[in-house]
Amino acid sequence: MNIDWTTLLKSQQTNFINRLHDGIENLLTYEKAGIYGEMKTIAGKELDEIRTFCWQMVAKFRALNNFPQTIFVNHMKGKIGEKIVEKCLGDLVSRVRYDVIVETGDGKIDLTSDTNHNIGIQVKTRYASVNEVEWWISNEELEINQAIVCVLINKESKPDERFDEFKLEYTPIMAGFLPTNIIINMIGNNTLETESKNGESFVKIPINKLFHGSGLQNYLVSLTNDARTFVNLGDNYAKNNNFEQAIENYTKAINLDTDCAEAYRKRGIAYWRLKEKQKSIDNLVEATQKYLAQDNVTSAQEVLELLKNIQIGDNYSSASSNFIWKCIQTFDNSAPILTLAGSKDSQIFVGGSTDGIIKVWNQQTGELIHTISAHTNKINSVVISSDNEMIVSGSADRTMKVWNLKTGELIRKLPHPPNIVYGVSVSPDCKIIANGSSNDKVYLWNLQSDEELNRFSEHKGHVYSVAFSSDGKTLASCSSDRTIIIRRINSDEYFQTTAGEYWIRNIVISPDGLFLASSSDDGKIEIWDIDNNQLKSRCPLKETVGISQTNGTNRNSASPAIAISPDGKFLAGCGQEKNIHLWNLSTGELVHTLSEHLGKVTSITFIGSDSRTIATASDDNKIKIWHLT
Repeated sequence: MNIDWTTLLKSQQTNFINRLHDGIENLLTYEKAGIYGEMKTIAGKELDEIRTFCWQMVAKFRALNNFPQTIFVNHMKGKIGEKIVEKCLGDLVSRVRYDVIVETGDGKIDLTSDTNHNIGIQVKTRYASVNEVEWWISNEELEINQAIVCVLINKESKPDERFDEFKLEYTPIMAGFLPTNIIINMIGNNTLETESKNGESFVKIPINKLFHGSGLQNYLVSLTNDARTFVNLGDNYAKNNNFEQAIENYTKAINLDTDCAEAYRKRGIAYWRLKEKQKSIDNLVEATQKYLAQDNVTSAQEVLELLKNIQIGDNYSSASSNFIWKCIQTFDNSAPILTLAGSKDSQIFVGGSTDGIIKVWNQQTGELIHTISAHTNKINSVVISSDNEMIVSGSADRTMKVWNLKTGELIRKLPHPPNIVYGVSVSPDCKIIANGSSNDKVYLWNLQSDEELNRFSEHKGHVYSVAFSSDGKTLASCSSDRTIIIRRINSDEYFQTTAGEYWIRNIVISPDGLFLASSSDDGKIEIWDIDNNQLKSRCPLKETVGISQTNGTNRNSASPAIAISPDGKFLAGCGQEKNIHLWNLSTGELVHTLSEHLGKVTSITFIGSDSRTIATASDDNKIKIWHLT
């Protein structure tokens, strides 16, 4: 879609809004399917079919919702909106089959291109007046669709009048549309408002930001002839590890544009993930040649490095190169962030800083959701509960607090003894909080009642980090006494390991519960076999850490920050330099190095469940988001 076309559509939209204010009798009406009109009357057989469908949805979802009228009305408005869009687009679109949609509603895609079912169209219908109408679009809808179409059922009388589901006819209005890539750009330029609702971020689109609906047909036709569309579709499939479909879309991009080096490169990576080595090499060689022909020497060198790694080993992690991980966003903060926590099933992450402030961000939209004045001293640890309902924070102000993730409000302050709170961990069932303290003890708390459940006193030094296993049956802790203790929660059984001569400040347990990673003040990161209580491997850092021999700790630096990916394949860590390293957890092999921070990296966390997004914090007051593409 070129600039002249968008300018024309914006001008037409302004004219359309003026006519709409003057009365709907000034709008264009539909005469024939596929011929554009701005409104259509829906009655008779069409309306009967919609009501029949809505009753089916009431029967299907009544067990999940005690308000059948709400189910009926919501589906009715949605289907009325879809009907006018179907009439507008005619044979260009196909309806999504609701009988194959999972038990969570009618999905986030309403229609697809008839020539390519990967091109999704989401129809958003609002019952409102022209002056107040806004359409709310979720991040997921933006990610999986190529166009958002907005429909208005005009509320002409009282502002508080509810939708009447028993009328004999309805006249929905085609309010306009926007390509999802343009919406995303508008969010980045702060020309569209975003808002958080139930932990999910939405963008609000007013009618004057839409393109006139007459351009929708041409836009959808252009998508089927645009190589970039198919590269993006391939990326979405690759993100979900569906490499066969990714290859299919990259191939369509290449068929449309034989000089699309990016499509060759990504198709080569997808083939490698499917262990088709020769096809991978062939595509990457082709990508290199295309990049060189375009004088893109940097990208060509990156692909050559990837080719070299592929030819050296048969392990995908060996073939992974720095260019696959990209820094996609940078957040500024007013003070250094000491601790980060990422949500496992959303785009939310949390940071705690030296000024006692907790901030909650949506990494996808860049929205700062909450700023919480949480503590009066630096925050040593933050963690998000697995149900995405709570944040738990521990601080040098000797307090530990529980916060509502969605509202940012304080839920409770735990009755912790007057000692510095270091590491904090929440059990997977969200019932127990564990924390380490400056009084050499590990505490267990009932998250719902504030009751102290237990305390453990085996350590002989400050307890810096604690970690639950994914099944909640194992708790690990580490200390300035240079030991790691692994205990079974429901028994007195525990194992104690001396991990070296230096204070151990960070530990994390792999999702399968087989491995524990630790980091200490000599800059070493080690991987332990939990079942055998033995050191499995060491992860070497490129930089050298200066060591003060006083009490075995470097007083001028902390242990490397560490995190394990949700799929259990990667260990991320950093030392005193500005780089982040990723190792293969099972082999200890270094597979990635990420370099963009200007200061020492202080914390690392994975965001989401697909192991493709990392947040890192640095003492340069920056947070960077990295994504595997």
